[in-house]
Amino acid sequence: MRIGIILFLGSSWLAFPGSGHIQGTSEYLRIAPRTGPAAAAEVHLGEKTALQLAASEAWPRVSIRGAEGAAGRRIRVVPLSFSLLQRFGEGARIEPYVGAGIEFPLLRRSDDVVASSAMHITRIEQPDHVALVLQAGARMPLGERWWIGMDAKVLPAESTLETHRAEHPRDALQTNFHPLVLATGVGIRF
Repeated sequence: MRIGIILFLGSSWLAFPGSGHIQGTSEYLRIAPRTGPAAAAEVHLGEKTALQLAASEAWPRVSIRGAEGAAGRRIRVVPLSFSLLQRFGEGARIEPYVGAGIEFPLLRRSDDVVASSAMHITRIEQPDHVALVLQAGARMPLGERWWIGMDAKVLPAESTLETHRAEHPRDALQTNFHPLVLATGVGIRF
């Protein structure tokens, strides 16, 4: 039985597919896809099972769809996830795995985000709850301890971001997305 710890460092691509409809308005929020660093640590519970704590970071630009001159500023998004992974094909040239867990998308530097003639968004906040995350990936061993890999995480249920407007600062409107994180990099087993 191979019990151990794996550390992963690489890069990620973070996207926010979904309508981006700001509920209660006719406007749509767009958070542009962006790349950034990624890291994860795994603790193996057995031959094929592991717990993974992962994080990535991106600085996507926010805009209001269809509004001229409504390109906003960049916000900092840091999705944190905690998953249970199940590996397949142990010892094969490519080792796939699947997982499920929870994710919490932290948002930072999200004040005075974007303004258009119809709306001025002063703040976007992460939801106050965690969301279910589904995960799949594959690794290719480069030797006894090293490997390269690719990982995809998606939130199947919509993740609700709270959108605050200057016009009604006390009323938070919901904007729904299905965050997607693709990561690739190199790992080492201890």
